[in-house]
Amino acid sequence: MTGPRLVGADIESAAISYLSPLVGVPISTLMPSPRPPSGVRVSATGGSRDLVLDDAQVAIVVWAPDSPAAAALALDVQSWWLAWGESDGLLIVHDAACSRPAYLPDPDTGRPQYVMQASVLTRPLIIDP
Repeated sequence: MTGPRLVGADIESAAISYLSPLVGVPISTLMPSPRPPSGVRVSATGGSRDLVLDDAQVAIVVWAPDSPAAAALALDVQSWWLAWGESDGLLIVHDAACSRPAYLPDPDTGRPQYVMQASVLTRPLIIDP
């Protein structure tokens, strides 16, 4: 007989659920088509995990019609990410970190965008056997 299983959270879905009501622009894991004037894309990029903690790494891409608006949106997303630190139902967040936004215009379109690398440290979810 085995005990309960511990699984990491779907961090992309959790990030979208957390950030969507706070930043006021579309947030997704894929680039929407057609692309809205402003938005945020989150992509899980790996991390590490043990039986006690799940450290998820996330790439965040933020865009807007011009560089000042994209910078302001990136800083807004960063501040909300760093404030992510309490339980929101099943997910228990212990810590969140985020790099400074880096200005990297979209290589295909030249549109203004900022990129950040973020992490969130959570407790794995318990799944009954």
